[in-house]
Amino acid sequence: MSEETIELCLDDPDSVQQRAIRVYLASPMTSQPTRAQLQNARARAAITSALVQCKYAFFQVYDPSEHTLPGTAHSAEQVYRIDLKETFSSDLIVLHVNGPSTGLGIEAQLAANAAVPRMIVSPRAVPLSRMLLGVPVDDLGHIAYDSIQDLQVQLETRLPAIARAIAERLPARRRFMDSVRGAQLGKFLLKARIRRAIGRRELARNAQLPEEHIQSLECCDECAIGLTAMHANQIGTALNCRYRPLSDGAPRFEENDGLGTLSEVGRESLDNLVTFVLHHEIRNECRIFEIWRDYAEMMSHGIAGRESLTEPYTESDWEEAFGADNSLF
Repeated sequence: MSEETIELCLDDPDSVQQRAIRVYLASPMTSQPTRAQLQNARARAAITSALVQCKYAFFQVYDPSEHTLPGTAHSAEQVYRIDLKETFSSDLIVLHVNGPSTGLGIEAQLAANAAVPRMIVSPRAVPLSRMLLGVPVDDLGHIAYDSIQDLQVQLETRLPAIARAIAERLPARRRFMDSVRGAQLGKFLLKARIRRAIGRRELARNAQLPEEHIQSLECCDECAIGLTAMHANQIGTALNCRYRPLSDGAPRFEENDGLGTLSEVGRESLDNLVTFVLHHEIRNECRIFEIWRDYAEMMSHGIAGRESLTEPYTESDWEEAFGADNSLF
């Protein structure tokens, strides 16, 4: 063993396994001249390579151009939902700005709404929008480069400080993210809709929000990070629920008393139904409402002593009873 070799003996190797620092790499993806497209591709490759090979932190890069590039089969709504989730769940957003881009501007604001730190990278000759520079956000700096080689050198020089800055912010951000996920706002919304037989389109109309926004909240717990107080109150009013954020700021709703309280068996059965629903692409929400209504009636019979309901329906029970019914999907 050489003098430079250090041997570590760990009783629990898993306890020191580092969680990846998630990086969202945003850049223009449409309406660029060929030369700008080539520059953009080379810069993205250099940024990704520098982050992945960084010796000071374990970076994991998400580049939308590798997943939702124009021309893929994704709908506009799917692209928004995917990129929204990836942006909100990131620990850093890197904006490569080598030309005007509506999508990049939206990604930058979404990241700011979720308090994701940012770093801007741009060719030195490209002017940056004052609107972009003025977004209130935790800014980790700007790299202006003259060539790809210059970009590579600057990244190698600055990444150690950037890695340290992100590491300092991670514990508080991870705790908040865990709290948001733990609140399970999406499941609450779906359970509230099922109990009230309110379709997603109806809720969106009554809450004066896009239907896609409601779907994003239901399908992705991280999307609750960007829920504004105004939108939360509009949703709460439409569902006749109370908006009650947790002490750490994580969004949460509470049922009003008028709907009635479910038994423990009923609550667990509804939880499992929601899990079953979220695991499938639903085309017929009315059928889901019918399924729950039938179960609720059977449960009320059990409470009245006419039928025994001592065990909750599991996800497998819902799947076995209704999963083969094509009217669900």
